[in-house]
Amino acid sequence: EGSKVTLNWPAVPTGLTPPPGTAKLLLNMVLLASEMLPRGGEVNIGLERAGSGVVAVATANGRDARITEEMAAMLAAGADGVGSLTAKTVHGYFTARLAESLASQLQVSATQPGASVRVAAALAAA
Repeated sequence: EGSKVTLNWPAVPTGLTPPPGTAKLLLNMVLLASEMLPRGGEVNIGLERAGSGVVAVATANGRDARITEEMAAMLAAGADGVGSLTAKTVHGYFTARLAESLASQLQVSATQPGASVRVAAALAAA
């Protein structure tokens, strides 16, 4: 409440069983996606079927939606980036480590440059 960012989080699709720890990952993906909306906007959360697995997705939609160069570098650095953490990158670092603990990696892509950024993690089914 009081934020320039709104959250859309629909119910989990019937018959889709994400692995334990997915909720914690999704909550952190919400925060990461929110940070990609400097002028506010909308964060959409969801789980999608992917073969026998599940993909956790957070999409940041809004004017000037983007991942900063600093955050992109931190996500690319992996666990080795711990030495260069800052207050602006620690959340991305932690979210990426959560994804790794679920045998996944965060995939970040600008689906519509300047308007939409997608953060996804492919997970094994429970």
